[in-house]
Amino acid sequence: MIEGYNITTTQSYEIEIANVNKYFIVKNCYIQASNGIKIYNVSTVGKIIGNYCFGDHLGIFVEECDNLVFEINTCVENEDGIWFRNLLSQSLRKPK
Repeated sequence: MIEGYNITTTQSYEIEIANVNKYFIVKNCYIQASNGIKIYNVSTVGKIIGNYCFGDHLGIFVEECDNLVFEINTCVENEDGIWFRNLLSQSLRKPK
């Protein structure tokens, strides 16, 4: 679990999860960067919950993944807030 991080930088991707098949959660992180969260080639259940991405280009980038759940993420002042590419099964949930 990646939880509660406060990251401010000019690096490319601040939280990157790639080529994994284990359950993971990215939760309640504040990321101010050119690109916030990258999730690539993940073939297991993962949750991205309550993150705040503020930056320049991409808030959350997701490519070639399956079985991800997105809940209550906020991406502001990015060219693209959440960008999906080549996905199989995702769930975008709104709070009840």
